[in-house]
Parts: sequence; C-alpha cells; structure tokens
Amino acid sequence: MVTRRRFVQMSAMAGMAALTSQEPRADERERVRDRFWLWSHHPGVYDGMFGLPRNSRMTPVEAAKYLGTPNIMFIRAAGKPAYPFEEYAAAFKDVKQLQWSITGSSGATSNEEREYVLRLAASMPNITGLYMDDFFNFAREGQEGSMTVGEVKAIRDRMTINGRRLELGIVVYTADKFDDRMRPYLELCDEISLWSWSAKELDELEANFAKLKELAPGKRLQMGCYMWDYGPQQPMPLERIERQCTMGLKWLREKRIGDMIFCGAHLCDQGLEAVEATRNWIATVGDQPLYEH
Repeated sequence: MVTRRRFVQMSAMAGMAALTSQEPRADERERVRDRFWLWSHHPGVYDGMFGLPRNSRMTPVEAAKYLGTPNIMFIRAAGKPAYPFEEYAAAFKDVKQLQWSITGSSGATSNEEREYVLRLAASMPNITGLYMDDFFNFAREGQEGSMTVGEVKAIRDRMTINGRRLELGIVVYTADKFDDRMRPYLELCDEISLWSWSAKELDELEANFAKLKELAPGKRLQMGCYMWDYGPQQPMPLERIERQCTMGLKWLREKRIGDMIFCGAHLCDQGLEAVEATRNWIATVGDQPLYEH
C-alpha cells in the first residue's frame, strides 16, 4: 500500500526537472492543473448509493476549490437541477472552463433539456463544451446510444455560439469493450474520456487507451480518474490512485492525452484517503509547467 506521504514524495520527484529549469515561471505559461477537471453533480444525488460512507453536501464549485481543479464538468443527475439552468449556473460564473451535460447520468436526455443547455451556453462565455455521460448501452439492440447519430449531428451543427465553437465530449467505459458500433458517434465528438469502473481494470490502462486511440483516431483523449472503486463499491486503493495520477501526468506531458478528469465532487466531503491523496498530489504538481520545454 502506498502511503499518502510516499505518493506525494514520488509526485514531487517526477516534476523536479520542470521546477528547477531556467524556463519561464509556471504562471507565465500553461500549468499542469490547467488540464485538470472535476466531474460533478448536484449535491446529494448519490447519497446512499455505491456503498459510499456518508452523504454529500459539498457543491461542485466548493469541491473544485478544495481539490484544486480550475475546470468543472457538470453532469445532470436524478433530474437535478431543474431547468431552466441560468439561476443555478450563476454559481459557476468564475469557473475557468465549464462543460455541461446534454445527456446526464444513466444517459438521460431530451430535446427540451438540450435546448435549455444551448440557451445556457449562449449566456455563459466560460462554457467551452457539452458532454454526453453514460451514452452507450449495447444491451439495447438498435438503440445503442442515448441519442441517434442524426440527433448528435444536429446538436453539433448548433455548437458555434456567439462566435465561439464549443467542443463535444463523450464518456466511454472499458466495460463497453470498444465496440465498433461506437465509431459513428465518436467521429462526431471532439473529446473522449475513458473510465475504468473497477480498480482492477487499471492494470490494463495503457492497453485500453491504445484500443480507444485505434477506435477514434485524432480525437482528444481524456483520462477519467475515479477516487472510489465503484465496481466492488469500496475505497480506491492508494496504489491505484498513484498509478492513474503518475501515468496521467506523464501522458499529459507526452501529449498522449489532453486532460485528466477527477470523479468526483460528491466524494470530496467524505473523508476518503484517496481524495486526500489526490488533493495532495494536485497541490504538488499543479503549478508546474505542463511542458518542460
């Protein structure tokens, strides 16, 4: 078991060259933390689920500040918040980059909801993209996605708003087994995040990203980093947190991935060791230059 102290020490050693170089200071160019995102929902929507030890009341903005991530992905869940979203979203106005779901948890979506999200994006210049969560379900023959290819294309065609082009992102799970039926949907996306539902799947992290790259060449890949082991519904082992974080930092600097997404806000007030280890690691590496040269 890797201790939090040892984990942070290793993270600091990994970035020492960047800190001691004679390049411009970290605040004069892109920092590591600029590529960090917090996955978030309305507080309390996962209370009593997934074996979590406590209920959560921390808001996404509070959790992002606590964890040290400047960017937030907000995913609607259990019908919360209700639309229209403008009043609720006012709390996110100072977030550096914000992405908002058009398919939420369990793949829930509707034409009405998508219209409200587009309206919200027009009112908030820090919204840089729209995201599709839990999109694929291959048990539904002939309806493998929460939206049809035509529906995804239709909303993509409307994602230039007030002169700025929004990005379209989507979740892929390793459990989806990189099914070839994903291709027409992934071709319409700009960003694809890969998530390993069980910690044991992280042993195949490199192989799985290689499969995703083959399935969706040329796309911006994102590493989804769970801080709770959702498969067996138990705490995430610290050595698995270390594996995700150290490999993710290496791949960011090698430009193999574009972002790391930490899930999630609902874990940040539960006293979990994995959250504290991740928070300490972000504090250690976050302000280092993203690229050494």
